[in-house]
Amino acid sequence: MGSAETDPFFLSQKPKSLLCLPLISQRQLQAVLYLHSYSVDAFQMEEREVLKVLSVQAAVSLEKLSIYQELDRTNNVLVELNKEVENQASKLAAEVASRTAELQEKIHELKTAKSIAEKAKDEAEMAKDEAEKAKEAAELAKEEAERARFDALQSKDEAVKANQLKSTFLATMSHEIRTPFNAVLSGEFLLMDQVLGTTALLFDSNLSAVQADCCSSVSRSNG
Repeated sequence: MGSAETDPFFLSQKPKSLLCLPLISQRQLQAVLYLHSYSVDAFQMEEREVLKVLSVQAAVSLEKLSIYQELDRTNNVLVELNKEVENQASKLAAEVASRTAELQEKIHELKTAKSIAEKAKDEAEMAKDEAEKAKEAAELAKEEAERARFDALQSKDEAVKANQLKSTFLATMSHEIRTPFNAVLSGEFLLMDQVLGTTALLFDSNLSAVQADCCSSVSRSNG
């Protein structure tokens, strides 16, 4: 009996016969078959052989049950893993869709920025061309202004020279004209004195109306 002598169950029940058979499959202990009886020698040889056969089948069944349970546990784990994978796949798909939308938006923004940059480049080229034209126009205007300034200075010099020539000519002509005219004026004064004297004498004589008018004209022209 070994330690069964102190077992509470044995002490209370006090069985007369015990039978313990190990249930072994694939060299692995699956369980222990325990039987007891209150009769002495209750388990005969034939019964023990039958129980041995049953124990082998029970061990195989227990092993299969263990395998099935392990498979069930594995299947449950796989189901949970599959759910987790599906959840992760769903999250990943949502994240991919979100990232795709962001990328599309970024691509749209880049296209818009590229279009704006190209437009700005074209405008810059146009502004550059206009600046070049304005520069050329400014240079032409500067040349024309220099030419006009040169022409104005030349015209001024010519006008000064012409004025000087005019002044010289007038001074010379005035001198040349005044010198001979002094003699003429002197003779004129003498002649006028004689004419006036003659006119006075005529007024004192008996003149016709026409003659008197002519003498008055001569006198007024001298006065």
